[in-house]
Amino acid sequence: MREKHGKQRRGWLKVHVAVDVESKRLLSLQVTEEDTSDSEVLRPLLEDVNIKEGLMDGAYDTNDAFNFMKLKGVDCPGIKIRENAVVGNETSARSMAVLEYKKNGYKGWKQMHQYGRRWAVEGFFSSIKRIFGETVRASSPEGMVCEIKRAFILYNILISI
Repeated sequence: MREKHGKQRRGWLKVHVAVDVESKRLLSLQVTEEDTSDSEVLRPLLEDVNIKEGLMDGAYDTNDAFNFMKLKGVDCPGIKIRENAVVGNETSARSMAVLEYKKNGYKGWKQMHQYGRRWAVEGFFSSIKRIFGETVRASSPEGMVCEIKRAFILYNILISI
């Protein structure tokens, strides 16, 4: 719950997913409150997932995200760099990515990482919303989380058939 104009209002929940861009299958799911940033959820989201490469939007453009991906064995993930990014410590994983991005420009970087495949995640969310809707019926926070997880897992089963 959050307060707005002196009244208690419901907040919203954020769903963070890891999706295999080839099979369009859900690999991992985390549900958080509205004030949780995407980059905060990266570790718990991918902790138990074996990955070879990663494509992520600019919300994951943090040193921690790049370092975590390096620990997972992904030396140069396709994390969209902010336009105003500067090279900090030249040996860090993020700094190397910033240099690569500046050297190749956005179009070259996008082509190198096949960044367009990231839209599989957007398509995944779109499919979930078309089938199950954008709202939940549960009223308790625990029920909402269960309902969200149920929809995503059911969708995963449906596309496997």
